[in-house]
Amino acid sequence: MKKVIRYFFLFAKTILKMLHRLMHLGRNNIYNVENLFGLNTYLFNTKWGMRSGCGKDCKIYDTIIGNYTEIAWNVTISPFNHHFENFCVYEFPEMYDKEKLINTHNKIFNGYNCKIGHDVWIGCYSIILSDIEIGNGAIIAANSVVTKSVPPYAIVGGNPAKFIKWRFSKEQIDKLEVIKWYNLTEEEIKCRQKELQEIVHFDYESLLFNRKNDLHV
Repeated sequence: MKKVIRYFFLFAKTILKMLHRLMHLGRNNIYNVENLFGLNTYLFNTKWGMRSGCGKDCKIYDTIIGNYTEIAWNVTISPFNHHFENFCVYEFPEMYDKEKLINTHNKIFNGYNCKIGHDVWIGCYSIILSDIEIGNGAIIAANSVVTKSVPPYAIVGGNPAKFIKWRFSKEQIDKLEVIKWYNLTEEEIKCRQKELQEIVHFDYESLLFNRKNDLHV
């Protein structure tokens, strides 16, 4: 009897988690079971690539996201823009031609206001404004406000976000973009892991001590 009660509560807990997820994911989203989303995250009109996901308390609208992209918690992407260039910031009904705006967005990102590439990392508390493209392999530092598109493999940060450095050398970036590892299956990536890590000279053991060695008291 105890086992039956235990299984019942486990089942009920699983159902509640599923309902909680559905309650916060909004409408018009394309994703599968491989995409993981944190609690209290709201998505509207988004499309997610393989293994991409986000942490809790995110608000993401009208965005297409590539494969293996990770988004931290409290990130906002493509929020509604108030056009301060106009005579007022208040959006009067029928002030803008909505059909024209929709057609414009369809031409830019195939029906989405924002495009996030493959293998992108977006740090917590960042804001990505609408009509922006984040290139493959780019890194957005925490607490950044991205007001312009970010080129592939660039590291940016700040408010507004500014270029910090390239993630890899041009030669390394070119090799990665030729291989396009982010389009491979997980098994294929695991088989080629050593090859891919050698391209970027990745050494996990030395990386563990980098920050400690850089600390000067």
